[in-house]
Amino acid sequence: MKTKFVDKGIPVLIGEYGAFRKQVIAPSDQTLHNASIKSFYRYFVKSATNKGIITYCWDTGGIFNFKTGKTNDSDVLSAIMQGAKDATTGTQVIKDAAIECYPNPFTTSLNLKIDRYDEIDRITVFDRMGRQVETIGHSAVTSSLDLGATLKPDLYLVNIAGKGWTKTFKVIKK
Repeated sequence: MKTKFVDKGIPVLIGEYGAFRKQVIAPSDQTLHNASIKSFYRYFVKSATNKGIITYCWDTGGIFNFKTGKTNDSDVLSAIMQGAKDATTGTQVIKDAAIECYPNPFTTSLNLKIDRYDEIDRITVFDRMGRQVETIGHSAVTSSLDLGATLKPDLYLVNIAGKGWTKTFKVIKK
C-alpha cells in the first residue's frame, strides 16, 4: 500500500482492524494475553502511521461504551494513542519540485514555500476523517504561506491543486 499508493500521494485508510480481549482458560496466561492485545494495537498504529497510512480501529463496544461515550478499555486506548505518538512521520522538510512544506511534524503552523504560486488554484487541508478544515483560494496564494495554526494535533492531508495537476502531502500537528 505504501509504494503503490502512499508514495504516489494517494491517501490510504485502514479500517476494521482489532484484537479482542477475552477471558482465557488455564493453562493460558491472562496477563500475557492482555499484554499482547496492548502490544498489537501500539505496533499496528505505529507501523501504519510510519508508512503514512491512516487507521480506524474496529471497535465493537470493547474500547468505548457507545451509549454513554465512556471508555471501557483505557489500556487499549492508551496503546493506540502511544503508537501514534511513537511514529516518526517522515522528513522535516517535504520538497516536491517547486513546493516546500515544513516542518513536519509541526506544532504551531506549517510553512509552505511555493515557487510558481500563480499556478496554484487552491490549497485545501483535510483532517483524517476527510473533512475540509482549511482552504486557501487562488487569490490568497502567495510564495510563502502559513497553515494549520487553528488545527488540533492530528494527522492532516494538504492538497495543492494547480492547473492540470495536484500534489498531496501528509503532515502531523503535534
